[in-house]
Amino acid sequence: MHVLTWVATKYAQNDLTPRNRTRHLRKFDSIFGGDDKAEFFERDMLAVESIGLNQKPFSAALEAIYTGFGHRYGSLEHRKLKKSNKQAAEAELEKLETHDWLYNTLRNALEDSEWKAATDGRVNQEVLEDDKYLTNRQKNRKKSMIPEYEEELNSNAKRSRRG
Repeated sequence: MHVLTWVATKYAQNDLTPRNRTRHLRKFDSIFGGDDKAEFFERDMLAVESIGLNQKPFSAALEAIYTGFGHRYGSLEHRKLKKSNKQAAEAELEKLETHDWLYNTLRNALEDSEWKAATDGRVNQEVLEDDKYLTNRQKNRKKSMIPEYEEELNSNAKRSRRG
């Protein structure tokens, strides 16, 4: 789920400004571990709406998955359901005990004719990079994934010493 959200934020057509996109992506590298990511599930579909995806089937699939996982994290949707129908709320939690609901949600989304017809591939969205906020662990992970990153780090260090 987090990988899908990261990909949607970074590479799918969306309405985020570079600043908001950067803030959103940094939650995945947060030193607070799962707390920032758990917040996504607590907000359920609002977390997806805040990205402003331009592709409806992708957005709908993410919303459905966030709503499903949100029950485990005590989302607003879950609390409302629990007040009105405790058995239905328990059923939502029970469905999370197997992978079937997630598999079916993703399968149905991928079979959607509108999604199959979509031609809006990867978009290299602008992100504001400022390495002084990254931990050494994050820098090392980035170096291992992006070979050019080490050159960029060295270049930034040289500029910092001059300026």
